Amino acid sequence: MTVFAAVLKRDLLRRGRKPAETLAPLFFFAATVAAFSIATGGGAKLLAQAAPGALWSAALFAALLAQEGIFGADESDGFAEQMLASPRSLTAMVFAKSCAHWLCTGAPLSAAAFAGAIALHIPPEKAWAAAAALLLGTPVFSLLAAFVSALCAAARNGALAVFLALPLALPALIFGSAATGEAAQGRPAAAAFLFLAASLTFALTVFPLATAAALRATAGYS
Repeated sequence: MTVFAAVLKRDLLRRGRKPAETLAPLFFFAATVAAFSIATGGGAKLLAQAAPGALWSAALFAALLAQEGIFGADESDGFAEQMLASPRSLTAMVFAKSCAHWLCTGAPLSAAAFAGAIALHIPPEKAWAAAAALLLGTPVFSLLAAFVSALCAAARNGALAVFLALPLALPALIFGSAATGEAAQGRPAAAAFLFLAASLTFALTVFPLATAAALRATAGYS
């Protein structure tokens, strides 16, 4: 817990010094939702039907937009080598970095989803479902962003990271959109929320270990 808290604090402070970098995913999300609303031009009913997919796609790409900041700065200041050489748990450290990514990216996106849902003509009394679903889904995106960032750390290729992330993000994307859509239409959404929670449980179990292994592999550590 000590190393987790230390790395989490370090990443939050570093992100706090670069507000433009931290706010970029939120601006991207807002701009995407606004552009979708304008470009569709099909009226309130069509927008409400397409809103779940639009919200979740925008949230996924916004989260991946910030993936280079998870490990990118660590290469230049030597912190990546310190993490790999440290006797402390590398898994705990990469999990802390994923949590920092979620606190600065996923949590604001979840809050913005309520306004985004209203902008896409989901009734305000049902827009809470979008925020609740993204509150479960965005941690999956942050854990996934850390994993693909570690895989692509050597290549520094954002396009490759997005390509790798898309298949792995499909379960959360599908169940999250389903939960949002069913709740927005007044239908029972408990099953979709349970599957979304299962996706989060899987991500919490697997991705920190996989990210640590990917960091060691890309750095040449056994």
